[in-house]
Amino acid sequence: MINQLTILRKSAIIGISSILLSSVSLSAQALSTNLVTDGGFSTISGISTNASAYLGNGAVTISGWTFTSGALDFVVKDGTTYATNINAANIKVGKVQLDATTPVAATVNSPNGSGWYIASDGSESTTLYPIPVISQTITGLTVGQNYTLTFYQASAQQAGGSFTQATYGNFEVTFGSSTQTSAEMNAAAKAPVSNWELETMYFTAQSASQVLSFIAQGGPQGQPPFALLGGVSLQLTMPVPWGMDALSVVGSTMCFFGFGHWAKQKFAQKKLK
Repeated sequence: MINQLTILRKSAIIGISSILLSSVSLSAQALSTNLVTDGGFSTISGISTNASAYLGNGAVTISGWTFTSGALDFVVKDGTTYATNINAANIKVGKVQLDATTPVAATVNSPNGSGWYIASDGSESTTLYPIPVISQTITGLTVGQNYTLTFYQASAQQAGGSFTQATYGNFEVTFGSSTQTSAEMNAAAKAPVSNWELETMYFTAQSASQVLSFIAQGGPQGQPPFALLGGVSLQLTMPVPWGMDALSVVGSTMCFFGFGHWAKQKFAQKKLK
């Protein structure tokens, strides 16, 4: 009788554990596919596969994305040495060098393994160059549904000349008519490129088609902080209708095995009498 009760207890534990593990597995699938075209900025036209490039003159394009004409946006290849110039031969204002202070590694790789990322200078505002809007129109949205946006950001600074001050920067992110800002990245003077930081934002769709945009912003003006962007993903945050049902099942299962255990004990006690 004792062995039977032990087996029942173990069965109850295994059954409940299986249900809970299934709930966790299904929860992990609550996000749908990525609605962003080329969130890794890797489908590029007009560029050598071994070079980074300036995006402000229309000579280089990235699938799905639009970049402001004249703004200081660059697409950068993994392994680009930041201790030397970004190899952007088509840039109209001369090559850009970003700090990579020793002993920090002098290269930066994309956060999602795509091989490419964006470097954007938003500190100049409209005084010297246009605001660097990086945008894409997202279609197939469901009005009223919630969407989860994730992306990676990092900070860098332009090197050389009189660029000797501490900097700050982040991204202003707009989806439809809703705007949020990413966490501010602060860097000491001549700081190395920072580690990638994952940002997560939540938006509610207001129409079936909306523009998703990123604007690098920061300062001080004339001490260019560069904001790096990569691994952009927008997914429908799907409700989990079985969530409460799963809890009910767990509760019922526990009650069932609990009652069974109680009944067995009573039966054993009667036999002993």
